[in-house]
Amino acid sequence: YPEVARLPKESCYVDDALLGADSLTTAADTQVAVGTTLSAGHFRAAKWLSSHPMALVHVPDEDQAPRSEPLELAEKNLLISPESITTTLGLVWMASRDVFAFKGIDGISTPCAVETMTTVSSKIGRCFDPVGFVAPFVLVGKLILQRCWKQQLGWNDPLPRDLLVPWTTWFTEAIFLQDFEIPRRVTVTGAVRQHIHVFGDASEAA
Repeated sequence: YPEVARLPKESCYVDDALLGADSLTTAADTQVAVGTTLSAGHFRAAKWLSSHPMALVHVPDEDQAPRSEPLELAEKNLLISPESITTTLGLVWMASRDVFAFKGIDGISTPCAVETMTTVSSKIGRCFDPVGFVAPFVLVGKLILQRCWKQQLGWNDPLPRDLLVPWTTWFTEAIFLQDFEIPRRVTVTGAVRQHIHVFGDASEAA
């Protein structure tokens, strides 16, 4: 099982494994190979989830991702069934549509009685985005925190107007992050070679 041999180096993070395949047959075969190999070492692979239910045709119900009450997403006024949504490494994966969404807006968009450097730091810290999908947005908040330090504000000092205005704009716009979705698959089937080219420039502020 060469796909199982590559699993620890390429597809695992702590106790989560993220796998993919170009066909349902390959996906099902990979699931069987992984499950069989781990079972031989007395490890049980559980909480299986796929964007296509036929990929899990060999997986018992008790080993598939748990199903709980529907999760209501505020502001969107939608009910998303637990069969189609799960969390992977702090991201929300809507398996039925095979997209990632951002999770971490709780408490960010709610204004505090007094905005201070403490509330700035706290709200920025709630933007848990390990992959960096919304890094450009989070960076704006961090630059405001940087300006707090430059002005030598105390942790509990109210923000002056030149910081309060951009800060209020930042955290009120955070509500739109829940509409931000990223397709999980960005590759092309049958590609012989793939390259990622990244272009960047220096910034005096960041």
